[in-house]
Amino acid sequence: MPVPVRLAQAPGQLIAVIRDRVARADLSRIVPRYCGEVWEFARTAGLERPGRLVAVYLDGAITL
Repeated sequence: MPVPVRLAQAPGQLIAVIRDRVARADLSRIVPRYCGEVWEFARTAGLERPGRLVAVYLDGAITL
């Protein structure tokens, strides 16, 4: 069953980002590696309650 879409205003949030362009064949290796790097940064920076990890594909060239 489809989940209804709900639009809401939310306050801005700081995010940690690793930007790269990778081949489709490398996604299964690169995405977990970068997620680990972001979590490690959050841990060593002492960030409270870090949020979710998200991979955003910006275009057909797999710009993460």
